[in-house]
Amino acid sequence: MIFRNVIAIDDDGLAGEAIKMVFSKKGISVDFFDSPKKAILHIKEHPRRYKMAIVDFQMKESSGDKVVKEIKNINGWRWLGLFLFVISYSGLLHLFINRKDALTKAIDGLGGGLFGYAISFPLISVIDFWGALIVLIFLLLTSLVLFFDKTFADIFEKMHLPFFGFLKKIKNRAFGISKTC
Repeated sequence: MIFRNVIAIDDDGLAGEAIKMVFSKKGISVDFFDSPKKAILHIKEHPRRYKMAIVDFQMKESSGDKVVKEIKNINGWRWLGLFLFVISYSGLLHLFINRKDALTKAIDGLGGGLFGYAISFPLISVIDFWGALIVLIFLLLTSLVLFFDKTFADIFEKMHLPFFGFLKKIKNRAFGISKTC
């Protein structure tokens, strides 16, 4: 099953009960809201909970298309993360191509292609290879943080790297956090 939680927004309570009944037969939980404003607030509090929304397009409080647009805008940072990922990854791929052959290789679709060339060439020209490498790696890491909506601490904690465990201990001591909390 791809999704387990669905949100239904309809100003008619009977329609909401019918939606709940149909989806519950398939083992899918439905959270029903008869107010678009309450539903939007709930989604903002739990932005990753729902993979699907069922929205009535003719409601007293708001039109369905406005509600759908608001729901789409809640996770707008993910699109920025995806955009930064494409930029940084294309630039990184093209960064390791010889500068003399960079344009011809980009035209042939090698490395990061023309897009990668457009990103890496100005960076190399201004801040040289190592500066461009640092900038593009930073952009790549930032894109992952934005796309997955996680902090660096969340990402590195899952990796169980000893160095980051050491940093966590330092942070806990600095803020007086004990292990029993």
